[in-house]
Amino acid sequence: MILGIKILDFCANSMQHPNNQFVDELVRQLRYVTGVLVAPGIPQKKLTNAITKNSYVGTDPVVGLIDCTVFGSAKDHIMFTAGGIYWNHLASTPTSGSIRYTDFSQCYFKSAGLMSGIDSSRGDNISTSGSNTPKKDVINLLNSIKNLAASHGIGTVQQQNMQVNNWNSHSSNSYIQEQPQPKSKSELLALAHNMSQAKNWDAAIKAYEDAGEYRMAGLVRDQKAQWNRNHN
Repeated sequence: MILGIKILDFCANSMQHPNNQFVDELVRQLRYVTGVLVAPGIPQKKLTNAITKNSYVGTDPVVGLIDCTVFGSAKDHIMFTAGGIYWNHLASTPTSGSIRYTDFSQCYFKSAGLMSGIDSSRGDNISTSGSNTPKKDVINLLNSIKNLAASHGIGTVQQQNMQVNNWNSHSSNSYIQEQPQPKSKSELLALAHNMSQAKNWDAAIKAYEDAGEYRMAGLVRDQKAQWNRNHN
């Protein structure tokens, strides 16, 4: 395992309070926000850089990443795991920080000002500068996750070890996202979304078809055709 990176990491002690539905819905919300990379479609180099910078050493699976760099290194970022968010950005306060979903009930995410980041209402200022995701969309996403967590009872003592166990077929194994082999519909849709964002049209079409989403596959074909017309 490299640098403690865990895309799908499950150990026996962390399986005491799984909340599969929460993570499925969390991934669904991430997938529909522009500029969010969703596992298993997160490039390994970006993930390595992000975790090196935010010093994440937890056991929660990493499910999403917003790259806030101009050149795509993801050293400045907002990272989503199954248990909370982590960030690193020179314009953030603190520069590196985290908020567990169990603590989202104490937050109300809002703009810290026109040229500033996102105020968590608990002293954090989370910058999105450099990302392709509009700040207002990140604010809406964070407040939606807050509501989602509340609807699943996350924030109680009983839920503080929340993990997901329906993303893997090897419940006690850890593995790295080097050669992703998506099997579930959630994984396929996440991959399709990210391949579409990367304009890897054929991979996106295949993933949508494998997931049984033929209408979405058709839409991507239309996007591919339009992109080819505009760039040829």
